[in-house]
Amino acid sequence: MLLARSLPFVPERRWFRVAAWAAFALAVVARIGLRIHFTDFHSPELWEFGEIARNLVQTGTFTYRSNGVPSAFMPPGYPLYIAFLYQVFGVGEIAHVILAGTLLVFELCLPFLVGYLAAEIRDRTTGFVAFLLALFWPQLLVMSGRLTNIPIYTSLLLLACVLVLANSIPLRRRAFLSGLALGMFGLFRFEACAFLVPFGFVLFRHKNGSGSRRAGVGWRRRLGILSVFLGAFLIPLLPWIGRNYAVFGEVVLSTSGGYNLRRGHHARATGTAREHYAAGNTLTESTAGGTPVPGADAMARVVERTPGDVLEVDRFFRDEALRFIAANPAKEASLAVRKLFFFLVADFTHPMSRVFPIWGTSFVALMVGLVHWFRSGIRDPRQQFLWLVFATQACLAVAFFVVPRYRMGVEFVPLVFFAAALDPLVQHWSADSTPQQKEAPVHRASPSEHP
Repeated sequence: MLLARSLPFVPERRWFRVAAWAAFALAVVARIGLRIHFTDFHSPELWEFGEIARNLVQTGTFTYRSNGVPSAFMPPGYPLYIAFLYQVFGVGEIAHVILAGTLLVFELCLPFLVGYLAAEIRDRTTGFVAFLLALFWPQLLVMSGRLTNIPIYTSLLLLACVLVLANSIPLRRRAFLSGLALGMFGLFRFEACAFLVPFGFVLFRHKNGSGSRRAGVGWRRRLGILSVFLGAFLIPLLPWIGRNYAVFGEVVLSTSGGYNLRRGHHARATGTAREHYAAGNTLTESTAGGTPVPGADAMARVVERTPGDVLEVDRFFRDEALRFIAANPAKEASLAVRKLFFFLVADFTHPMSRVFPIWGTSFVALMVGLVHWFRSGIRDPRQQFLWLVFATQACLAVAFFVVPRYRMGVEFVPLVFFAAALDPLVQHWSADSTPQQKEAPVHRASPSEHP
């Protein structure tokens, strides 16, 4: 009973509790096995994050290939944590093993958060099905292939979604906590600002519950809730923004946006970061075969002597991308369609994304989940919110370019609705389910919804 109360998506029958823990143990073993098999702990691939971390430890400067000049090329959260481990344990296997252990904790949080989310918008049985699926879902399992920060920021985004939909929490507190979680997500992914739109939508659409007919009262209250949310969102980001203002003399979130925009908009752009060729099957992401970015070689030879030079390089790439977009509408339309296909179905130029068990299950979940939503919950703002989160990520991919981790970060959305579609198949196994739960999403009134 204690487990059922602490995990509201686990049915109270003993058989379900035993099955849940057995499946969880198997999922732990699978993730540890993948990590050991695919990770070289002595010298793992840590991309830009590892280089920034080494620069921090060796020079005390947050920089990435900028001749020692401070930059804001990558979000600070992950390189700061790696630098902390390097500072304490040295650059070596011990630090990397601890890093892998940290990532494993976040990877194991994901199925629980998916279960909570599914139970919140549907019912306990849906939460249980979503939890079991998430334990062994291919897109979530492959996170264990490398020491990436995907499990951290996906967990933070999922946590923000759970908190903003948690009717058991008063609305104002919910706005503060979800804003705080989304702000922490912003320390690992700069596109957190784009997700303000779906979160603002669901908070604004929340029923006022005051019983007043005066529209002004409702509007003031909703705007107050949004202000709390935005204030909480900024709290984790303020040190980073303050540091950048002190360095660059202006409000700067990133100095990599221009380069990333240019990667997705040039004559040889493919819609992904890669060339069109058949990649070999592997669960890891190779950095070979990347599409050459016009101007990258020339900018690499620029000697950046001041933070202003760093901003100038970023502006160069951004301006070049915008000029290409304006001058090539037909090419841009083709790229947009291609990017949507790569995001919604699969990027067959990528060695991991093109593996059928990975992209096939995701595509089936998306199609089945969408159909189920259209049939049973399309008018529910809470369910609309989740699809807005998914759509926001898709729009970001179209604006820049597609890589598998962009889809991984919002894979929980179709997974939740896929679990809801499977709900009737397992409904008779759960003693906690009722006909009313299957007919409509559960809505538990919170204290904030009453006068």
